[in-house]
Amino acid sequence: MEGKQIGQPLDVASTVKRFADRFGRMGIYGGIVVLLIIAAIAQPSLVGPAQLVTIAKLSAVLGIAALGQTFVTVSRGFDISQGGVITLTVVLANTLMNGEAGNIFLGVTVCLLVSVIVGLINGLVVGFLKVPSIIASLGTFAVTTGGSVIYSGGVPTGSIPQAFLFLGRGYLGPMPVSVIVWLILTVVAGVILQRTVIGRSMFARGANETAAFQAGLNVLFYGALPYVLSSIAACIAGLVYASYIGLPVLSAGTQYSLSTIAAAVVGGTSLAGGKGTMVGTSAGAFFLTMLSALIISFSLPEGVRMIVTGIIIIAAIYLSRRDEA
Repeated sequence: MEGKQIGQPLDVASTVKRFADRFGRMGIYGGIVVLLIIAAIAQPSLVGPAQLVTIAKLSAVLGIAALGQTFVTVSRGFDISQGGVITLTVVLANTLMNGEAGNIFLGVTVCLLVSVIVGLINGLVVGFLKVPSIIASLGTFAVTTGGSVIYSGGVPTGSIPQAFLFLGRGYLGPMPVSVIVWLILTVVAGVILQRTVIGRSMFARGANETAAFQAGLNVLFYGALPYVLSSIAACIAGLVYASYIGLPVLSAGTQYSLSTIAAAVVGGTSLAGGKGTMVGTSAGAFFLTMLSALIISFSLPEGVRMIVTGIIIIAAIYLSRRDEA
């Protein structure tokens, strides 16, 4: 009898912990359901199939870039430079393609090469020089953003050829091409992160760099690689953005420097490293975009969206830290 009384609190505690773990894993999906319910009651026009597809289309740029951010975050880092890479990609793509279908290969190739260089710089500065990732990537954000202004002379020119606009504006059946690309990249990135040595090594470094080093892991390589992948993802996001807008915009990537981190965190990626999924990050991107659409539908100012998003991010971080504790 005494043993049962002693064991009972332990059973209750373990039950509560299991419930909390399951709630934590389903948190972002529960959040999406809550938004859908609110929208269905207050703004029914937002929850029709066509409207949800539109929201997914608007989520694609953020979602693709956030996949790259997740590689960095699970490795216990931040990549603020993504916004600068997106802007530079948009400017370069418009200028190099200049409305000619024959220049698409050149434009895409140059943009990808530049993104790899930016990622390598971030990785080397963080890995070899031991500069905090937020400082290093903030520096490369300034360089890429400033480079966009200098390259364009402050007045970007060029345009995206009609054939390439299909990436950002086209549909395959009922689905936008950009969303299909986003979903494919989510699967590919998820496989890399969860099913390969590369992904497991990133998790190991993010969870405990010292232990990973002592176990023989090349922490410098796996510390730099996430930034290269992040920069490539930002480049792809920039190409999708460019093919949707069709014209060069010097402020194209400004809004994505922090929102990609927000999408990853809201989607369950731990800022402490060692935890995260690509599906969760994509769900986080959709959640944030839908939240913005809902706030806009109420004709509320931009400041309200920023405040609500900030509160949600803080809550997500708190729940993540509580689970880790």
